Amino acid sequence: LINSKEITNVWNFPNVFAPGTSDPDNSGFHIINQLNLVTVQEMKIFDRWGEKVFDSQRDGTTCSCPTCGIGNTPCWNGNYRGKLQPMGNYVYMASVKEISTGAVKNATGNLSLIW
Repeated sequence: LINSKEITNVWNFPNVFAPGTSDPDNSGFHIINQLNLVTVQEMKIFDRWGEKVFDSQRDGTTCSCPTCGIGNTPCWNGNYRGKLQPMGNYVYMASVKEISTGAVKNATGNLSLIW
Protein backbone atom coordinates (compact mmCIF):
# COMPACT_ATOMS: atom_id res chain seq x y z
CA LEU A 1 0.00 0.00 0.00
CA ILE A 2 1.39 3.38 -0.97
CA ASN A 3 0.34 6.40 1.03
CA SER A 4 0.15 9.59 -0.94
CA LYS A 5 0.44 13.08 0.46
CA GLU A 6 -0.77 16.28 -1.09
CA ILE A 7 2.16 18.40 -2.15
CA THR A 8 1.63 21.79 -0.58
CA ASN A 9 4.86 23.48 -1.62
CA VAL A 10 5.76 22.99 -5.26
CA TRP A 11 8.31 25.78 -4.99
CA ASN A 12 11.10 26.43 -2.51
CA PHE A 13 14.34 28.26 -1.91
CA PRO A 14 17.69 26.46 -1.71
CA ASN A 15 19.76 26.57 1.47
CA VAL A 16 23.15 26.96 -0.23
CA PHE A 17 24.58 28.53 -3.38
CA ALA A 18 28.01 29.13 -4.87
CA PRO A 19 28.54 32.39 -6.79
CA GLY A 20 31.00 32.08 -9.62
CA THR A 21 30.31 28.41 -10.31
CA SER A 22 29.76 27.39 -13.92
CA ASP A 23 26.43 25.78 -13.01
CA PRO A 24 23.79 28.47 -13.74
CA ASP A 25 21.28 26.85 -11.37
CA ASN A 26 23.66 27.21 -8.43
CA SER A 27 25.51 30.47 -9.14
CA GLY A 28 22.81 32.74 -7.73
CA PHE A 29 20.29 32.58 -4.91
CA HIS A 30 16.73 32.41 -6.26
CA ILE A 31 13.47 30.49 -5.96
CA ILE A 32 13.16 26.98 -7.39
CA ASN A 33 9.88 27.20 -9.29
CA GLN A 34 9.98 24.65 -12.09
CA LEU A 35 6.19 24.39 -12.43
CA ASN A 36 5.80 28.18 -12.73
CA LEU A 37 3.02 28.33 -10.14
CA VAL A 38 4.28 31.41 -8.29
CA THR A 39 6.07 34.69 -8.82
CA VAL A 40 8.41 36.36 -6.36
CA GLN A 41 7.11 39.82 -5.52
CA GLU A 42 10.04 40.84 -3.34
CA MET A 43 13.16 39.26 -1.87
CA LYS A 44 15.61 40.56 0.75
CA ILE A 45 18.80 39.02 2.10
CA PHE A 46 20.57 39.94 5.32
CA ASP A 47 24.03 39.09 6.61
CA ARG A 48 24.67 37.68 10.08
CA TRP A 49 24.71 41.18 11.59
CA GLY A 50 21.35 42.11 10.08
CA GLU A 51 22.67 44.34 7.31
CA LYS A 52 20.58 44.13 4.15
CA VAL A 53 22.94 42.91 1.40
CA PHE A 54 20.25 42.39 -1.25
CA ASP A 55 16.85 43.94 -1.88
CA SER A 56 15.09 43.03 -5.12
CA GLN A 57 13.26 46.38 -5.05
CA ARG A 58 16.58 48.24 -4.81
CA ASP A 59 19.00 46.02 -6.70
CA GLY A 60 16.78 44.74 -9.52
CA THR A 61 18.97 41.71 -10.31
CA THR A 62 17.01 39.00 -12.10
CA CYS A 63 17.75 35.43 -13.07
CA SER A 64 16.92 33.43 -16.16
CA CYS A 65 18.13 29.94 -15.28
CA PRO A 66 15.85 26.90 -15.80
CA THR A 67 14.88 26.41 -12.14
CA CYS A 68 13.69 29.98 -11.59
CA GLY A 69 10.52 29.57 -13.57
CA ILE A 70 8.80 32.62 -15.00
CA GLY A 71 11.12 35.46 -16.05
CA ASN A 72 12.10 38.47 -13.96
CA THR A 73 12.77 36.32 -10.90
CA PRO A 74 14.87 38.10 -8.25
CA CYS A 75 18.32 36.58 -7.94
CA TRP A 76 21.20 37.47 -5.62
CA ASN A 77 24.64 36.92 -7.14
CA GLY A 78 26.44 37.11 -3.77
CA ASN A 79 27.66 40.67 -4.23
CA TYR A 80 27.01 43.74 -2.12
CA ARG A 81 28.39 47.17 -2.99
CA GLY A 82 30.38 45.60 -5.81
CA LYS A 83 32.13 43.00 -3.65
CA LEU A 84 31.56 39.28 -3.35
CA GLN A 85 30.41 38.67 0.20
CA PRO A 86 32.26 36.32 2.53
CA MET A 87 31.32 32.69 2.84
CA GLY A 88 28.86 32.21 5.64
CA ASN A 89 25.26 32.18 6.70
CA TYR A 90 22.63 34.66 5.56
CA VAL A 91 18.88 35.07 6.05
CA TYR A 92 16.32 35.58 3.29
CA MET A 93 12.80 36.98 3.36
CA ALA A 94 10.54 36.80 0.31
CA SER A 95 6.95 37.51 -0.70
CA VAL A 96 5.67 34.85 -3.09
CA LYS A 97 2.42 35.21 -5.04
CA GLU A 98 0.46 32.15 -6.19
CA ILE A 99 -0.54 32.71 -9.81
CA SER A 100 -3.78 30.72 -9.64
CA THR A 101 -5.24 32.38 -6.53
CA GLY A 102 -3.35 35.64 -6.17
CA ALA A 103 -2.57 34.73 -2.54
CA VAL A 104 0.69 36.14 -1.23
CA LYS A 105 2.77 34.03 1.15
CA ASN A 106 5.86 35.02 3.07
CA ALA A 107 8.90 32.77 2.98
CA THR A 108 11.90 33.05 5.29
CA GLY A 109 14.93 30.92 5.92
CA ASN A 110 18.68 30.55 6.19
CA LEU A 111 21.12 30.11 3.36
CA SER A 112 24.83 29.52 3.07
CA LEU A 113 27.04 31.27 0.58
CA ILE A 114 30.06 29.17 -0.39
CA TRP A 115 32.81 29.64 -2.98
